[in-house]
Amino acid sequence: MADAFIPVVINATAFISAQYKQVLSGIKTAAAKMGRTIRVFTEDGFDKLDTQQWPQVMIATGTSLPFLRRVIAQMESEDRRVVLAGTDSDQFGGLVSCATHSRRTEMQQVLRYLLHCGKKNIALVGFDDHSINDRYRYHAALSLQDTLGISLTSQDAYRWTTEPENSFHTFFEHIQQYDAAICPNDVMAVSFANFLRNHGVKLPDDLFIASFGGMELSRWAKPGITTTRMDDFQVGQQAVTVWNLIRENHASGMVMKISLPSYIIPRESTAFIPDEAAAIPAHSHESADDFYSIPLVSALVRLDDCLSRRDSLDFKILSHLMRGESYESMGESLFISGSALRYRLHKIYNDVGAANRAAFEKMIHAHLGEGNPFEISDEDGENT
Repeated sequence: MADAFIPVVINATAFISAQYKQVLSGIKTAAAKMGRTIRVFTEDGFDKLDTQQWPQVMIATGTSLPFLRRVIAQMESEDRRVVLAGTDSDQFGGLVSCATHSRRTEMQQVLRYLLHCGKKNIALVGFDDHSINDRYRYHAALSLQDTLGISLTSQDAYRWTTEPENSFHTFFEHIQQYDAAICPNDVMAVSFANFLRNHGVKLPDDLFIASFGGMELSRWAKPGITTTRMDDFQVGQQAVTVWNLIRENHASGMVMKISLPSYIIPRESTAFIPDEAAAIPAHSHESADDFYSIPLVSALVRLDDCLSRRDSLDFKILSHLMRGESYESMGESLFISGSALRYRLHKIYNDVGAANRAAFEKMIHAHLGEGNPFEISDEDGENT
């Protein structure tokens, strides 16, 4: 019986990311509760798949707008329906459903938070002209200026088309006009913070930075980046809810859109000021393929994926490692054998693509700042 499984298609870049692994996990969990399995198909050879035995409705997710358009076009040509997990359906026509986050509400939440922090001169930095997510957030910010009573125009947006650093350099020429900046995602925010640090800008003294995504990378960067966290696992679960309702009402032409909430995590980049506007609810991730092919971006994404795999013992090991301790000293301090220590470090080095300890430390300093970003000083493991 075709409806016994849920077909899920995803592009290759998203398939290896921590964010979309959570989306897939949510889909799998919700499907299991319904007594169904999922079958995951990547973009390679998608056009050659025999979809005749598929259910009338399938789920699509990923970072590539062209890929999602291709999937939707093929499914609609076969009178099948698509549910998007993590990407807004508005841009794809009237018959596409979705479970996602509202980028407009997230942008409103971040702008309100910065206003609460006393920041009124806000710039948008690192927004990719080719990314649909970035465009959503960019237009949302401009449309909210009257509602929130701020002066934010297209002149305050520093965007890029070929290299992210171009927008950083242009912003830096006008940095005296601003007391805060919003980046479209955590990868861009960490890159921007590193650029500013290398140009003598002190964060958060000289500038506040806030972002979106809740990536593990933003937690360990120096400074830690204030960001919004979104429940990608819940996105996957709700996509299955939509899938089931659309499947049951396929003939009716029903379309559904579920918006999920997010919340702000205040960190050093905004001086840890708490979000007193958290009571205001905030109801995918997608960008052009070339964004993820940029070496700096791919390195940061890989580092984030590595950090998301680590447990509490791994982070203790990293803390001791970045203090410069020998393997023998680390083993004694953490009460683990030398072989167990080396096994864990080998996995960490392999996950980030570092050949050895020296290469790993160099990578960490390049992307997360000097010193020991993994210094753990409180019970729940957050760095200070």
